[in-house]
Amino acid sequence: YNPTIAAGNDGRLYLAWEDNRFGNPDIYFATSTDGMLWTDAIRVTKSLARQQNPVIAIDDDTYGRTYLAWQDDQNGDEDIHVAVSTNEFATQNEQVVGGGVGDQTEPDMAIDSKGTVYVVWTSEAEDGSRDIHGSALRSGHWVEEIIVSGVQEQYQPAISTEDQGDTLHLVW
Repeated sequence: YNPTIAAGNDGRLYLAWEDNRFGNPDIYFATSTDGMLWTDAIRVTKSLARQQNPVIAIDDDTYGRTYLAWQDDQNGDEDIHVAVSTNEFATQNEQVVGGGVGDQTEPDMAIDSKGTVYVVWTSEAEDGSRDIHGSALRSGHWVEEIIVSGVQEQYQPAISTEDQGDTLHLVW
């Protein structure tokens, strides 16, 4: 379910998806150099919780880093997790970038030309209202902030960057 794909500068394809083969949704990952033959699937998440809605971004300029974000309910409500790997998820570093009270869902991710990683998501408050939150990876630390809020509902964010500079584009 919910596949996501990205292409590296060298044309390699990076694919992640949600898979229920062990009874609960986990995130899996594979790559291909030609779009026909794929590496064996690697199970990125291995908890009894649900990991859903993966998004992927490739940073070819910073040691070939692959970033995966998803929503994860292992702490009792939905939080946004991000994993980064330089070896196609044989090993990885995973962090919670969007947590707190209420569900954090519907992540999207982009990397600008300067190597800054951005993650946005829908944040649901205790009263059920929804706003767009985001986090940026700067100097090795994730910095979270409210991006769009208001009286009306804000949800289903999508983010993109430009090839040059650090201009972000956000829709919801």
